[in-house]
Amino acid sequence: MTFLLTGATGHLGSSLTRRLVEHGEDVSIVVRKESDLWRLADVIDRVHIYHADLEDAAAMSKALAQSHPVTVVHLAWDGVSNDSRNDTAQVTNNVCETLKLFDAAQAHGCQCWIGIGSQAEYGPYDGPLVEDLPARPVTAYGVSKLCIGLLTEKLCRLAGMRYV
Repeated sequence: MTFLLTGATGHLGSSLTRRLVEHGEDVSIVVRKESDLWRLADVIDRVHIYHADLEDAAAMSKALAQSHPVTVVHLAWDGVSNDSRNDTAQVTNNVCETLKLFDAAQAHGCQCWIGIGSQAEYGPYDGPLVEDLPARPVTAYGVSKLCIGLLTEKLCRLAGMRYV
């Protein structure tokens, strides 16, 4: 299967990239030009690399057109540090840009969208978090994560795409 991953240089993204490569999957990654690829050093020669910022719709569309992914795994997110958790850029840089990426993925024939949420969608809880807990985000980061999860799930259903 062919995969395209955003956020592949992060902790989760690099682990997933490595696992997909080890299972013989065809993997493309989209990274910023300034990204440090050290976490992918052992598999970098077995992935297709596209340089683009999430905000660069033309470059993202080109990466999708050239890689022909069956599945897009979206892990990239701006403003994950504590000082950015309530910045309005959570909406403009993450929600809006993710929706543009989703539209491009759909236009290029993607059949499955995998989006990664976080604990921030649930807010503070005593005890383990499970997916059926009510969402109670307390930061713009959490609200944005929840928003994009709900939006892409709905858009996948409307488009006949698989949502994970």
